[in-house]
Amino acid sequence: MVADADGCSNPIKITSIKKLNSEKLFCDGNEVMIQHQNETYVLRLTKQNKLILTK
Repeated sequence: MVADADGCSNPIKITSIKKLNSEKLFCDGNEVMIQHQNETYVLRLTKQNKLILTK
């Protein structure tokens, strides 16, 4: 069961969530390009170890 922002509990069926390790995703770099439909996004790892996704 998962509670929403109002505190209500509603059953949510999670079928599959993929988990990627950021170290494997970035390898020795600090950015990766992600193709989604006809758009290209860039996922960057900042100096503060945060993630930024831009179009």
